[in-house]
Amino acid sequence: MRRRCGVWAALAWAGLLVVAQPADGIPTQEPEPAPRMFNLEEVSGKVFTEIRYHSDQRSGRIGVDQDLLLLREGVDVHLRGSIYDPNLLDWTTRLRIGGAHQWWDINGEGRESHAVLLGYDVSGAILKERPLSARVRARGRRDVTERSFARTIEIDNHSQDITLSLRGPVSGSLMFEHRTRDERGELRQDEEQALLTRLRLVDNRKPHRHTALTFEYEDSDRTNRFRPADVTQVQRFTDQRADLTLTNRWSFGDDNQHRLTGRVRLLHRQGSFEQDSVHVSQRLDLSHGPTLTSFYHGQFSYDRRPGWLDRFAGGEIGMRKSVYESLDITARLSGHQRQQDDGGLWAVGGHLDLDYRKQTPIGYYRSNLTLAREYREEDFEAALRAIRDEAITLTGISRVVLAHLDIDPASIRVTDRFNQVRYIEGIDYMVVQVGASTEIVRLAGGSIEDGETVLVDYSALAARDAAIFTDTISWSHRIDLEALPVALYGHYRLREQSLVSGTDPGNLQRDEGWLVGLELTPIEGLLLAGEYESRRLRLTPGWDAWRVRASYQHSFDPRTNLIVSADYQSLQYHDPARFGLLPGRDFLDTVSANARFTSRLTDQLLLRLDGSYRQNWGRQRDEMIRFGGSLLWQVRQMEVNLDAGIEQWRQENTRGTRAMVGLRVSREF
Repeated sequence: MRRRCGVWAALAWAGLLVVAQPADGIPTQEPEPAPRMFNLEEVSGKVFTEIRYHSDQRSGRIGVDQDLLLLREGVDVHLRGSIYDPNLLDWTTRLRIGGAHQWWDINGEGRESHAVLLGYDVSGAILKERPLSARVRARGRRDVTERSFARTIEIDNHSQDITLSLRGPVSGSLMFEHRTRDERGELRQDEEQALLTRLRLVDNRKPHRHTALTFEYEDSDRTNRFRPADVTQVQRFTDQRADLTLTNRWSFGDDNQHRLTGRVRLLHRQGSFEQDSVHVSQRLDLSHGPTLTSFYHGQFSYDRRPGWLDRFAGGEIGMRKSVYESLDITARLSGHQRQQDDGGLWAVGGHLDLDYRKQTPIGYYRSNLTLAREYREEDFEAALRAIRDEAITLTGISRVVLAHLDIDPASIRVTDRFNQVRYIEGIDYMVVQVGASTEIVRLAGGSIEDGETVLVDYSALAARDAAIFTDTISWSHRIDLEALPVALYGHYRLREQSLVSGTDPGNLQRDEGWLVGLELTPIEGLLLAGEYESRRLRLTPGWDAWRVRASYQHSFDPRTNLIVSADYQSLQYHDPARFGLLPGRDFLDTVSANARFTSRLTDQLLLRLDGSYRQNWGRQRDEMIRFGGSLLWQVRQMEVNLDAGIEQWRQENTRGTRAMVGLRVSREF
């Protein structure tokens, strides 16, 4: 019995060995390797060195003579990889390590500073291909700024955020972010912390109906410490902001030819700046056929701030009709009411617009005629109307006219576009009044950046009890001749306000003007134009102006392009003595020129040159010239960028010169 069991056992082991032994010609199947936990898919980076020199000299009310030499050097490293699988956790890391050194001289006093440059940006996408995914990110940067290069400013920025995303017919995201910012300089130190929560939901269930809801809550705390002499001044700003926005874009009808679009926004701010705001706007467009549409628009807003309340409600109804593909007729009726703490107004009006175009035997002709009439009743107790957050853009040293007449200059308040930083008259900007109009001009060398949009608050003259008609006529013509490279154009405009009843507020304007001009294009890319314009105004100086302008654009080859333009205007004011314009200030002559040249000299070398010039004589006496350029050389992983610029300006009794030259060398690895 034992012998039989031993024989069977031996046969069983032999069978297993035979089965385990691969047959001739049959390949074995290798087992799949175990997934790697940490995958490094890309390693790259860049070594860089940057040196910049700045010079700034100003004379006048605030005299400054300062120079700065800045040296930056460091390395950027970029890593990308995944944990197990890219769809499980896909991560990227960017690191910067380096140093910054500054040497500067202020009015003969030399100093220096040194700082460590640190930067990181680490992010990871979790389950990015799944309906529910997440993304985490941490960023930070320590650097020095050139915003006020006469004083070294070290900046420390850090932020951490996590975002949860949902895909599907109803998609959405939820983000939590924490930010810190620390600016340290010799004269001031700014610290800021902020917590931001953002929720966004989008309804995509039907392609012709788009609805999106966004909610943001931000809690920020900022502290400014000023250190003049041995005295420390501290200013603290807190802001809690809750912002809810709902937008809709719906199409409906047999062919989705109708559309309803709009937005609802609710805003609440408290802390250093308090505000409660509601804004509702909806527009309905209905198509009644290939050539006829109608539209209906309603708007409501409520804005409350300490000591100020503004309520607005308005509506509009209109239609558009196309006739023979050459005439578009637009007619609309509108009305609105605005109520403030110390008074209000309501208005109704009608508007007719005729847009005509036609190919004639002598050329293509276009004409537009606009007729409008508005009836308005005003009643403000103090005969003053508060205007808040009028947005204007200050470019160069050009003057911007505020929207209302007869403004109290003492009430003007200029802030940044976030309504947080208040600018100072005489240092950052200047106010100029001519007749009933008020102009604001940026002062070169101030805190307002060139091209920055600012908000202006002020009080303007209004009526205590008056009914006013405003009539508007605008008629323009243009014909492009077919036989000659010539275009003729003209424009007439009349806007007149007249008192119907009540007390004359004294700010009713009459504005009448006409313009004729000629454009000539003798060769491709060249435009020559000349025009004459005359304006007659009741409350501000009228004028006559002659203008000529020329522009030229040419591509010498696919690698080289040139754009140049020049303008000249000679303007003479009417009745200057009545508006306080003294001899020598009763005219305004302006000349300006711009040029830009771009050329790729070789496959590795790119050259850019820019220049501009502007000068005013007469009522405005200022001048600004700018010239700059850059040279970019790229070969394999090496990149060299050389740029330089100079700016000279004169504004009334102040003069200044700014110059800059910089060199940056980097190499990728």
